[in-house]
Amino acid sequence: MVRASDLADTAYMQDHASTGSEDSTDPSHTVDAMQDHVKRLNTILSTVSECFKIVDKACCLLDMNEAGLSLIEAESLEQVHGVSVLELVLPDYHDAYRKGIEAALRGERVTQEFEIQGLRGTRRWMQQVAVAMPPRHGETKNNEVAAFTRDITKMRESVETLKAARDLAEQANTAKSEFLANVSHEIRTPMTAILGFTELLTARKLTDPDRIEDTINTIQANARHLCVIVNDVLDVSKIEAGQMSVENVETSPLKILEEVITALTPMAQAKKLAYGLRLSTAIPESIQTDPTRLRQILHNLIGNAIKFTEAGSVTTELCFVPESELLRFTVTDTGIGMTEAQCDQVRRFQAFTQADSSTTRRFGGSGLGLRICQSLTDLLGGALAIESDFGRGSRITATIATGPVDPDAVVEPDEEGNPTIDRRPVDELPPTLPQAQPLAGLRVLLAEDGPDNQRLISHYITKAGATILACNDGAEACQAINQCSPEQKPDLVLMDMQMPVMDGYEATRTLRQEGFDHPIIALTANAMSGDRRKCVDAGCDEYLTKPVNRKHLIETCALLAAQPDRDAIPIR
Repeated sequence: MVRASDLADTAYMQDHASTGSEDSTDPSHTVDAMQDHVKRLNTILSTVSECFKIVDKACCLLDMNEAGLSLIEAESLEQVHGVSVLELVLPDYHDAYRKGIEAALRGERVTQEFEIQGLRGTRRWMQQVAVAMPPRHGETKNNEVAAFTRDITKMRESVETLKAARDLAEQANTAKSEFLANVSHEIRTPMTAILGFTELLTARKLTDPDRIEDTINTIQANARHLCVIVNDVLDVSKIEAGQMSVENVETSPLKILEEVITALTPMAQAKKLAYGLRLSTAIPESIQTDPTRLRQILHNLIGNAIKFTEAGSVTTELCFVPESELLRFTVTDTGIGMTEAQCDQVRRFQAFTQADSSTTRRFGGSGLGLRICQSLTDLLGGALAIESDFGRGSRITATIATGPVDPDAVVEPDEEGNPTIDRRPVDELPPTLPQAQPLAGLRVLLAEDGPDNQRLISHYITKAGATILACNDGAEACQAINQCSPEQKPDLVLMDMQMPVMDGYEATRTLRQEGFDHPIIALTANAMSGDRRKCVDAGCDEYLTKPVNRKHLIETCALLAAQPDRDAIPIR
């Protein structure tokens, strides 16, 4: 490098000008020594991994080492000699770069960061330390600047990545804090009603039969609302853990949709909304899907539309796309709508978030509904799409896969889009009498440590016709069964899984090891992903979560009791 000699001049003269040796008077020796210094400095500057360059006061490049040439993607010094460094520095940093060079020429040590674009277009972030070069021989002013420059692109990317991760974590923490506040509100509100109206009943302050019935209905409605919140939280936990599963059975989509619309009719009527169903194409009478999850999607979407609509209408349109074997449910409302920014946030389908947290305070909700619906439509082979106009309403479309359908078994719409279904009058239908005691003659053992739950479940079972033996823990249950004669052993066991002394898991394993081969149904408040598998692995034949649904409990008991061979019992 030519300019390395300038760096060598001062160092050499300080070492040799006043040594008094005879060699100092020998011009040839002086030249050789200076050449040696030049070679040494050239070697050092050419091998360092950082860019070293010299620029003049106009920012033109005078010299640069190999590392620098590689950094700016130049093949040789001649290619860039005399070129302004500002042609490489991005325009946003030109002014700061010039001021840095001027400050260095005034004797300051200047550190700067800026972005460059190499000759082949590569962008890099640079950090530069610049100082003034000593004046050339015969000059009195500093006119050149020496600068060491290093590539800090990866460091900046790491910093930006960490910053983005930090911001994301803070957003997630804020969202979950808001979610917990929402859920707390959602739980405390119905609990207030439940406890308050229960107190009225127990204090016998209500005497009017109509008011007593209304109070009981209020308590039931609020208790159901609590179950919805808990189930939503559990569903999201399964989704986040990748444990959500679906069935694929023959299902009538129109029947499920009509059931959901009927169930939500009182809610729409209370707001005096125009409310209904419209078919835009012929709809298959049956498809292959999961009826429970489809019902959950529709109930959530239509219920949300009603909740966020104060006046106007909520309409559900059903369309079949035969070429892609997709069924499309479109729920349109005239509610509060969303801005485009809010839509973008909702379209990310993140758990624990709503378009606007203030909607929770106004309309209620945990912020989990659309996240669950999006995941369920994915599992059912479709997708969820959102359109909205702030202040005018929203349009949410859920598609699901149908599988192959029978083209001749369809429900046609009439001229107004209503389904045309041949339904016989009620008096022409064959009478169906409910079975008053579906568990008649069965012996059931209940292991449950909670006295209130024990009394409630015992009531359900005995009213269904069975005789019941109640135990307070797993040890009592095992002892009671062992003391029974073979003909008196229970036909079925209801086993709470969380009990003192001996829990349900250990009791079930013990009974199986001792040869008890009748059905055992797990009863548990644990409803997280993996809890069902844990119960089945312990030896249970079925799994029911608390709060216990009476109808489901009786149906499950009747189904399992009808299977004398445990190997024939289907484990879902």
